Amino acid sequence: MSMYEEAVADASSANQGYEGALRIGVLDIYDITNVFTKLVQTFQADNPGIRITLERFSLGELPKRLQQGNLDVVLTYRFSLYEHPDVLTAFFHTFQSYMMMNQAHPFAKKEGLQLSDLKDELFVQLGPQASEEGYQYLLHLCSRAGFTPSIRQVDKMEDVLLWIQSQEGIAITTDCTTEKYYPDIVLRPIDMPEAKNHEVCIAWNKNNYNPAIAMFAELAETFAQSKEGLTLNQKIYSTAGRNHIEC
Repeated sequence: MSMYEEAVADASSANQGYEGALRIGVLDIYDITNVFTKLVQTFQADNPGIRITLERFSLGELPKRLQQGNLDVVLTYRFSLYEHPDVLTAFFHTFQSYMMMNQAHPFAKKEGLQLSDLKDELFVQLGPQASEEGYQYLLHLCSRAGFTPSIRQVDKMEDVLLWIQSQEGIAITTDCTTEKYYPDIVLRPIDMPEAKNHEVCIAWNKNNYNPAIAMFAELAETFAQSKEGLTLNQKIYSTAGRNHIEC
């Protein structure tokens, strides 16, 4: 029996009165109103003796808190974990990158908008101290579109949104964030292979032996493989409403 299977077997004792805790960190801008909400509810119903805590943190803060032992499990973008070899992951769903702008921006309703059309725009992006992986992703994406972006660096995703709402710049976001619900925000798809089929994952530190982690990860994988999980991208897409333009 593998270490993973042993951990699942140990955690299954929760159904016989096991009492413990599971500290879950969620990416600060991630929209949990789809399958993740049901995942947490199902886990709690199946394991009433495990006390769950939920907190939101920034993209760069989540892996730090895993390493420090302040969180047991996180939900985040897989690309943000590449430099953390002690972190294990379980696939949850895919996401696509989008251009985010104010609805008053001249390009907000431009037909056939391409990322290369934004070569003269100011991009608002988490700086490398806040998210080195996210910063490098923006540079790579724009490079593939044929230009080097002008960047205003900020420390928090809330600040990215603030600048876009103030009609000061463009940002790169995804189709699974809460930003799409703001009435003054428009998301436009990026028609490039590099912008598609990235992963949101469940992640944990391999040196954290909390038995509830394996059980939660196993349930997450079950959800990801279910019919409901397989249609998650369509659910995310449909919630964008009028702010999600496919010109």
